Amino acid sequence: MSVQRLIAALEKLKDIHEELIELADRKREALVRNVVEEVSMIAGKENKLVRAIEEQLQEQTDATNGFFRAKGFQPTRAVTVTELSRMVTDPKEKEALLAARDRLSDTVAFLKKKNDLNQQLIEQSLAFINYSIDLVIGPDEEPMYRNPNQQQYSGAKRPGYFDSKA
Repeated sequence: MSVQRLIAALEKLKDIHEELIELADRKREALVRNVVEEVSMIAGKENKLVRAIEEQLQEQTDATNGFFRAKGFQPTRAVTVTELSRMVTDPKEKEALLAARDRLSDTVAFLKKKNDLNQQLIEQSLAFINYSIDLVIGPDEEPMYRNPNQQQYSGAKRPGYFDSKA
């Protein structure tokens, strides 16, 4: 029975990760369209799903511990599904457990690729914003902070399209 509980926890984790994949697609579209409000809304939904993942991970841990207790062992550390599968004697349960692990692993890998792409889009957007700001007001030539014992500000203006003091 504990193996079925563990398989159910793995399947639920996979389902949550699939929801995160859908959100990652929506986030990518929002980033491309530059709709900040939608990106923010999606981030809030992602946070809720992350909390759901934490709950499912606890369920997975409880199921794993229950399995060990049913076998007469006291778990002393976190055990991987692969390690646990070595103790499953029923071939059908073992196959179902490993299949659930593989589906979850594939889903997580796919989500990671989506998130990496979104991260690149965000970094490119930030680089463009910084470039645009530098074009308008010019790059900083004087450091923002300096040692008070050093020479005072030289009064040199930053070259840029607009006078930032006006």
